[in-house]
Amino acid sequence: MEIIKKQLFESLTKSSSSNGFDQSFIELTSKQRYRIIKKGKEDELVKFSFTEFFSWLPVKDYNELFVGLKDNKLAPLIEDDLLTPFDQATSGDIIDESAIKNQEQVILNSLKTFSGILKIINEFLSSIDKPIQNKNPQQQQQQQQQQQQLPIELLEILKTIHEIILQFLNISEKIEQEKIYSKELSKKLSGIYSDLSNEISQCCEIWIKQKRSEFQELVPQTISYLLTRSANSGIMADIIRLNKVRHGLLTLEYTDPNARSFIDLLLNCFIHPQFIKTEEGKKFLIFLFSIRSILIEEIHQTVKGQLLHANKTTLNSYAEIYFKAWKIAQGAFLVKIEYYCLQNLMEVAIHCSNQKLGKNLNAFLHYFHNQKPYKEVDPMLYRLYEPILFRSLTVSHPQVRTNAARLFYDSFPLKKSNEDTQEEIDTELNRQFKLLKDLFEDPSIQVRMVAIEGTFEVLSKFWELIPLSNSRSLLSKLINDLAFDKSSNLIREQIFIGVRLLLDNSLSHSTLRVLLPNLKNLIHDQSERVRESFADLLLFIKGISTIRFFDIVPVDHLLERMILDYKNQRLSKKFTQLIVELYFPTDAKKWDLVNNCIQFFKSKRQAAFSFYSNLVNFVPVLSVAKFVCTLFNYLVKFSTQNIEINELPISLQVNKEFKYKKDNQEGNEDDNYEEAETKKVEEEEEEEEEEVGVSVEDFESMLEIISLILNSLKPLFSKKEEFQKTKSSMLQVFNDDDITSIYVWLFSANIPRIDGMCKIIKIASQFSLENFPILKELLLQNFQEIDSTTPDILKETLLLGLFSWELPKQVLKIIIDSINLPFKKLFEINEHLQKEKEKPSKRKREIKKRNKKKKNKQNDYDDDTEEEKEKEKEEKEKEKEEEEEEEEEEEISFEKICEKATISIGFLDMLFKNDQSRNQVLNQDEMFGKMISSFQSFLPIIKKRLEIECKIKINDIGGSGGGSSSSSSNNEEEREEDDQIINKQLLLKINRNLLVASFTIYNKILFHSEGLLETVNKDSGYFNDIFDFGKLLIKILQGYTKKQLINNKRKRKNLEKENCCDQDVTDDENENGGSGDNGEEDSNDEYVLKDDEKLFITEILQCYLLVLTESITFGLFSSDSCNQFYLEFSKILEIVKGFSLIGFNEIIPIVAKFSAQLMNHSLNGGGDPRLQEYSQNLLFQLFDNINYCPIIKKNSNNNSNKSLSFFKLSEYLLLYNQKGSLNVIIKSLIERQIFKEFSKHLNLEPDFSEQLELLENYEQLSPSCQFIIQTISKSSLCINQIGNFLTSYVNTQSMNQKSVYYSLNLISIIVNLNSRLMDLTPLTTILINFISQLPSFVSLNEDDEQQNFDNNSDEEDEQLKQLKLSTTPKIKYSSLLSFSNDLFGLCTNDREKEKEKERGKGKGKGKGKQVTKENEKEKLVENKVQKKKIK
Repeated sequence: MEIIKKQLFESLTKSSSSNGFDQSFIELTSKQRYRIIKKGKEDELVKFSFTEFFSWLPVKDYNELFVGLKDNKLAPLIEDDLLTPFDQATSGDIIDESAIKNQEQVILNSLKTFSGILKIINEFLSSIDKPIQNKNPQQQQQQQQQQQQLPIELLEILKTIHEIILQFLNISEKIEQEKIYSKELSKKLSGIYSDLSNEISQCCEIWIKQKRSEFQELVPQTISYLLTRSANSGIMADIIRLNKVRHGLLTLEYTDPNARSFIDLLLNCFIHPQFIKTEEGKKFLIFLFSIRSILIEEIHQTVKGQLLHANKTTLNSYAEIYFKAWKIAQGAFLVKIEYYCLQNLMEVAIHCSNQKLGKNLNAFLHYFHNQKPYKEVDPMLYRLYEPILFRSLTVSHPQVRTNAARLFYDSFPLKKSNEDTQEEIDTELNRQFKLLKDLFEDPSIQVRMVAIEGTFEVLSKFWELIPLSNSRSLLSKLINDLAFDKSSNLIREQIFIGVRLLLDNSLSHSTLRVLLPNLKNLIHDQSERVRESFADLLLFIKGISTIRFFDIVPVDHLLERMILDYKNQRLSKKFTQLIVELYFPTDAKKWDLVNNCIQFFKSKRQAAFSFYSNLVNFVPVLSVAKFVCTLFNYLVKFSTQNIEINELPISLQVNKEFKYKKDNQEGNEDDNYEEAETKKVEEEEEEEEEEVGVSVEDFESMLEIISLILNSLKPLFSKKEEFQKTKSSMLQVFNDDDITSIYVWLFSANIPRIDGMCKIIKIASQFSLENFPILKELLLQNFQEIDSTTPDILKETLLLGLFSWELPKQVLKIIIDSINLPFKKLFEINEHLQKEKEKPSKRKREIKKRNKKKKNKQNDYDDDTEEEKEKEKEEKEKEKEEEEEEEEEEEISFEKICEKATISIGFLDMLFKNDQSRNQVLNQDEMFGKMISSFQSFLPIIKKRLEIECKIKINDIGGSGGGSSSSSSNNEEEREEDDQIINKQLLLKINRNLLVASFTIYNKILFHSEGLLETVNKDSGYFNDIFDFGKLLIKILQGYTKKQLINNKRKRKNLEKENCCDQDVTDDENENGGSGDNGEEDSNDEYVLKDDEKLFITEILQCYLLVLTESITFGLFSSDSCNQFYLEFSKILEIVKGFSLIGFNEIIPIVAKFSAQLMNHSLNGGGDPRLQEYSQNLLFQLFDNINYCPIIKKNSNNNSNKSLSFFKLSEYLLLYNQKGSLNVIIKSLIERQIFKEFSKHLNLEPDFSEQLELLENYEQLSPSCQFIIQTISKSSLCINQIGNFLTSYVNTQSMNQKSVYYSLNLISIIVNLNSRLMDLTPLTTILINFISQLPSFVSLNEDDEQQNFDNNSDEEDEQLKQLKLSTTPKIKYSSLLSFSNDLFGLCTNDREKEKEKERGKGKGKGKGKQVTKENEKEKLVENKVQKKKIK
């Protein structure tokens, strides 16, 4: 030890400077090794312990040790600034690399020396603080001297290094962020500075823990460092270190402005998860509540800011910290925590409107409510709640009452003091029980819901403590009254949730057993949520032995509910779970289960279907599989025993009661017990199934049950390998022969049992195709033989069944062949007819030869008898009859072929509606290509059919009058070629429905093929054929309408001529003989429409326009294509404008949708600003067509708005509102439609004899104007824009008579339409403006009129004055002012009456008050009188 002392003290005499460093000091401190000098040999380094050294070191040497450390080691380092890293960027000197390396070495040696100083101080303080075991008296005395006689230089050193703790920490962070040095050196220096700051803190912590003199001067930086370190690292050891020196916080001054940053560090601890969740962290946070009362306020504000987004664990931690701080608090600290913190949280919880914050505050306070076993909690809660809680239960705001009720029930019961007498306790409890009952009558639904939930929680928690009379009274109110509250479904649902909670307390079962049957009718509640909550309650009760669920709700009610809720999967499963033991007992024999099944569906067929479809969820899979196999075996045996299905009854009534049905009367059970036992014995002896009367419908019901069970088993068989053996054994039962035999047996009925056949197909489709080869061939044959008489359900089932068996290629081939067959047949017949044309020429030659022979042999055969002539006639007649019969047969067969093709197209539609089959069709590349090509071949035929029906040739439409002879000859050749391709009469024989369906399905296929692509390729070219066809279609439409208009003009002329004289008519007919011949030619190919039959062109046109509209909806085309589509729509509207043929009015809804989609396309990044303009133009063009459409005009005159119900103008206006341009479209609608219509119906130049009136009834306006006003008057946004427009319109027109008159008419119509439904404040504002400004115009107008009249009275005679007065185009401002006053009165009166109604409803809510019919009549009369004042 002397050697160590000598070497240490020698090193302390050497000064640390930039010129050189004492390596021996670094070796002694950092490595803890001293040097032994040996002559002639290398020095030996020996390891030692500072703890042992300082325990040995005499007290007298302390002063020398720390004086040397301070003066020779620490002071030079600080004075020469050797502890701060050198920054080349901040110094202006140019330093070479060697100088930089020298600086790096200096800083490293300086830091090592400083680390040695800290090592000595740390070891010294630790050694004198550490107790020595087995101390002798001398050692104890020496340690006491060490602790008492510490040199003052040590404290000075600690004060010096205390000032640089945070400086070193900042340097460490700065080096990491700015990277002043190389990467390795930066990392090394950052670690060294971080370690040094930690070592300084450890030295100061020991001094603070020992509470030595002036320890408070070491507290600020030390605790600041620990707070920063623990917040950054989150290590538990750092928080423990902080806890050990927390008493130092009591020595600080927190009112100093410089302490703000330190207080922020303390407050940050309440946000850090490591402090909140760990026990050591909570201890520190709890201690902070006892430092200063002013600090509690800032802590509370910090915690309040975290409560909104805190999770449940964090809320509990905060509540625990508050509670434990409250437990240890005294005096002013206790008052501060109670009234500033806890009561403040209570007030916020009661008055907050944020639902999430309220929920978190309730969870926070719930922790305090659960601490009631601690005796001081109850008085504290009562003390804090009493001023705010009880009065908040009766305030006017429903949200405040709701929040207060939650806290009241959660804290129930509140005790004033632990020293109260029993009488005082009972009085307070009775007051609180009264509040419980009063909350049941609260008008707010939310308050009543909280009251129900809280009351059940209170009863469940304190059932044994609450008097039985109070419990029964509360339950009776809940179950008998609130359970049938019609005002809200949530209240009724909450009743069942509460009963479920109360049942957890077994002491309540006896009371609930009596009350719960009163709820049985709620199983039929109109709310699905209520019924589901009731079912959950019954399932819970099913597991309780003291209450039986069927005593609450009879089984018959459950079965009826199963029928009504068959489509609701959740409810049907729950009902099945309730009765599964009743109809499917686990210990029953297999034939008993079959008997149960038969009796079940005989009584409740739909309920049985629901039950067995969910059975697999509650019964082992093996048991369900055995049952379904047994049931199928029964059906197979039944069908073999009853070969003739026609001899069986279609249906049978239930002739036997269900033997497992329980009787509610125990006496009947006892009487029938012996009979039931004898039946069981007989069944066990016979071991055969019971014979029950089964009808054909019952047979089909069992097939449906088998299908439902197999469908529920299929997912299990496909996912789990453990059920593969079960599936293979089931296939032995469901074999090909048995399934096919049942299918044929059902088909053999006089009227085939379609439902049963469909169910057999569904059963077979649950398995693989390989198992049913016979059935496969039979179904494919039936599929080919399907015709129009086949029900749709069999078509769809057969089609989807074959597809589920992975036969898409064969099925598609059959479908495509059927579709192509009519056209193949068409061309065959056409070729046959062309060949027949050649045959008559041969016959004529033969006849000529015979005639010549007859002439030559006439003399020889003059004796021919008349009998031979008659034979020849008979032969000719027979030939004609045979030809007619052949033609009829050909027509019938062709009609059947067309019918078959139409059915096949329907098959394709079915396939594309089903997701699975649609994907299979689209993945069949070969067949899909054939399908597309076959439908493409339809387009020329559709075009030809359109030309025939419309009597139009496309070549005739585009030609000019002055065409060359060569072009006309070419046209004639093309016509002849077309006629040769297909005969017109044959084309007319094709079913129109087939052509329309083929065009429609072709477009659907194109849309689905576009949908296969992962990304939408705009203008992909899929629809090019359709667009080319559309151009031809528009040409045909244009030619057809022109021709119809010419025909109508001719008819009018003919009618006029007939009225004048009959002779003119005959002359015209002679002159127009050529045209008559043309008419005869047309009549040969004329297609006659049936009554109310649409034109073929309108059906095709509708489909084409739908294609354009939907293609924009799906975003398949660019803006340029949209522009082209707009031009086509616009042209079509021009063509059909005013056309009265059936079908053209149905184009209007398609155009309306297209206009909206154009606007939507412009909003969604269409890229072309013109689309919005096109949309608006098309909209107004559509309105013009609506006005000219005869059918819509007729409906509007008959007060029928159904014709425009398709047009959703409100959605169109919503698109403009999204774009922020609603004012633009409203302005256009008013100016271009409404005011334009006003100009036709309103007289702006009335005579003095005429009475000026406003338009009350808008039915005299055009249909489009009526529709626009009706739409915009139902939207508050539109009414606001109407108000803005009318204000600007009147101002721009300088408030002339026309602008005011038009505005008043529009306001009058809107007010009379829905004055009680919408807020008309913008319109009343305009009326107020008129009322305030029009009087000045009235006085000026009347003065001018009077002056003009007086000036001219002397000069003009009486006749001239009358003429001038009658022709002066003036509307009096006085009349306009009168209209404004009347309309304003009408608006205000209606508003006041509506408010009175609402007030009356609010007061009478829950009491069932209604307004009498006499009062209603009086109000109607008052309204009529008020409205008549306008005229």
